[in-house]
Amino acid sequence: MPHRIIIILIPRIMAGISFAVCALLTWAYHVRPDWAAALTLFPAWAWLFLSSLLCFSLRRRPGQIGLGCWLVFALLHVEEPRSLLRSLLPAPAPHSLRIATVNATGSFLAIADALKEAPDIVLVQESPAPAQWAGFLETHPDYQLLTGLDASILTKGSIELHHHGRFYTIARVHLHGQTFGVGSLRLATSDPRIDLWNPQCWRDQTGIRQKQLSQIWEVRSQLPASLPIILGGDFNVPQRDRVFTRLTERLNDSFSGAARGWCNTITTDFPMLRIDQIWTSRELQSVNTYTKKSAHTDHRIYVADFKFSAP
Repeated sequence: MPHRIIIILIPRIMAGISFAVCALLTWAYHVRPDWAAALTLFPAWAWLFLSSLLCFSLRRRPGQIGLGCWLVFALLHVEEPRSLLRSLLPAPAPHSLRIATVNATGSFLAIADALKEAPDIVLVQESPAPAQWAGFLETHPDYQLLTGLDASILTKGSIELHHHGRFYTIARVHLHGQTFGVGSLRLATSDPRIDLWNPQCWRDQTGIRQKQLSQIWEVRSQLPASLPIILGGDFNVPQRDRVFTRLTERLNDSFSGAARGWCNTITTDFPMLRIDQIWTSRELQSVNTYTKKSAHTDHRIYVADFKFSAP
């Protein structure tokens, strides 16, 4: 008799644990509180393995409810299937402007790989030192350069400095008869950890997230108020993070409605997160976004095509 009770209870207990964890994660990924950064730093799809706790109880109502909860979590917070399915659709409309962002890790070869996509603007992070650019520019005379301490901007148009800080560079770019405010940035590096049982892990992740929020607020405050904006680079936070709520009032994520294929960017060989992104004001409508692999950086190159639309 005790054995029979155990056999009955174990699936129900596992289903209950799975349901409770799923409910917590669904809330955490929706609200993204700072204290939960240690959880939401992981890609949302990585948590789906916990649904396997339901495998012994799917014929019972608790297991079916738990599975329904995980499906809701996936629909709300796992973005990768949408871009994969979109890649099966016909090719997107012609674009007016192509932008690429690449964390070059100091490598001109990585930047050269980005230029193979023929972008009009390239946002570079972990940029080579200013004194090292001369030879590269001689071989790419179509591009003008504005360097920063970490982030630089290459463009086929003319360019002038608007503002720069330790982790970002903002310029005015004149291109295709338009003037844009263009920003390249690299926020504070996150520190992925799996020791979630350690209170220090949670405190460290909270501190990093609060620093990133402060940094993105600084960048936002320096963007030109009267120009269409292009802002991109290495945000060092997962897609849909709370950091991006500081941008949504004015800017759109180029991924939304236009991404095709697997658009995560870190790492090159195992891209789990989309930390390299491009955001623009509503005068620019994204029509296609994709990533390209480079052998010279641990980030994939993120490329976005846009067409001009009414403000």
